[in-house]
Amino acid sequence: MLFFGNSFLLLVGILFSSLVEGQPIPPGCVDITIPVTITAQNLALPTDLDVLDFLTILEPIIAEPALTTVSGTFNIAATYCEPVTTNTTLFNTLQLLVHGATYTKAYWFGEYYSQSNSWVDYASNQGYPTLSIDRLGNGDSDHPSGLGPILDVQDPIHVEIIHTIIGYARQNQLVIPNPRSFTKILLCGHSLGSVISNVLNTKYPSDADAMLLTGFAPILPTNEIGLAAQALLFPADISAPQYAQLSPAYLIFDNRADFDFLFYYPPETDINMQNRDWATRGTFSLGEAATAALPSQVASDYTNPVLVVTGSHDSFFCSLLSLDLQFLLGSPNCDTTATGPAASTASLYPNAKSFTYLIPNAGHCWQLHTNAYATFVQVHEWIRSQGF
Repeated sequence: MLFFGNSFLLLVGILFSSLVEGQPIPPGCVDITIPVTITAQNLALPTDLDVLDFLTILEPIIAEPALTTVSGTFNIAATYCEPVTTNTTLFNTLQLLVHGATYTKAYWFGEYYSQSNSWVDYASNQGYPTLSIDRLGNGDSDHPSGLGPILDVQDPIHVEIIHTIIGYARQNQLVIPNPRSFTKILLCGHSLGSVISNVLNTKYPSDADAMLLTGFAPILPTNEIGLAAQALLFPADISAPQYAQLSPAYLIFDNRADFDFLFYYPPETDINMQNRDWATRGTFSLGEAATAALPSQVASDYTNPVLVVTGSHDSFFCSLLSLDLQFLLGSPNCDTTATGPAASTASLYPNAKSFTYLIPNAGHCWQLHTNAYATFVQVHEWIRSQGF
């Protein structure tokens, strides 16, 4: 059991509203560090797991998974934003934002490229406080070294960290401007952040008052995860100078064409955004890749609203072929009917209060497409329709 006593109380606001290459994040934002002490049941992965033999080793492990207990205290980097628009009814409603693989919390700010791509900017103008985190092993959060990216940086530990942070938010244990206890938590995940949120909904069904799963559908087959990791990702320490200090088990995309194909749909893209995204791309640990291949979980005890937002040309979840064949044929066209990938997520939430899905005309990272703003509008209309 986890406790949220004074020993866990946090630390530090580092800097207020800042400029990143000339693009302001919303006024009222503060970068904070959140220390968390957690225990998780991670997958017992072999210490010699390597990207080159990833698929061969992974398949029997996924077929008969064994767990191991890991514990630790970690510093999680986050950006908290008070809304620029005052709405007293939303004062105690927090959007908690969890990014996907090879990204950081900057994703929710549109990679600091354009305000029209910033989820946070839109939410702030609607009156919602937001907390965007860098998951463990990503961005400015702690990066466990040595075997850490295999044994520690896995989805189960992310679940426990998010659960702990939600506890802090509900119990007025975040060091933020205008500190208070948040009574409503809207959990928003993207891609791997959505996979992790689905597991959290299963283990801690009362943590989130509403669930927004973006860039998501019931999980890909293990062999697709394995092939993607084995064929498209390389050790970050030898592929990108900025990651030279990391363990080789932190991976990065090394091919620009693969990166663009997986994340973007060309008719709705801005090449300057893509250039920025590529230049600032993040990492993906071997442990995250392995646990992402575990089957999606049925959150039977989750009874709050669910919204799924998956692009109509999502290369991960809409491809009917293997990724290598789909790459040759171009962006896939998603089945947007009630039996398609996004809609099928309802099977994971049989007792949800409500279930809705949106299909923007975009690729996997729809928030970074030129038409993102229109979907931000639809998402927040849904949030309001659920009483938040």
